[in-house]
Amino acid sequence: MAHPDYVARLQDGASSGSPSTPVVDAETLVFQLKTPWANGTTSLVLSPTELIEKLAALVPPPRLNLVRYRGVLAPACPDRAQIVPGPSPLTQPDDAQNGRRVHRVSWAKLLARVFQYDVMCPSCSGRMKILTALIKPGSVRA
Repeated sequence: MAHPDYVARLQDGASSGSPSTPVVDAETLVFQLKTPWANGTTSLVLSPTELIEKLAALVPPPRLNLVRYRGVLAPACPDRAQIVPGPSPLTQPDDAQNGRRVHRVSWAKLLARVFQYDVMCPSCSGRMKILTALIKPGSVRA
């Protein structure tokens, strides 16, 4: 059985614009519709469980695109290449070696991007290397 305070809060927050949504009893909620439906229905009578079922049906499944393309914009359409522009030409990163693309970003570039802190060597402006990473607080001596 739903707690009366919960039902009252549900009544105030989930009503469709009408602050005076009547509660028939602790297990029945009545929602007034703003405009009548085509069949003449002007209100919905739901239990809290039915309300949760209807709200849960609106939640999209996990890991599924919310926008699905059909027709010419569909991924497998043969005419898609004529409508959608192709990929932009890739620019070579600074760290490209032997024609291979580097799949990770160096820690120096990450620090520069996140904290706006340039960690290049002050004397030669070259890349700095991590010599030691101190993990335990007791390993640092004053």
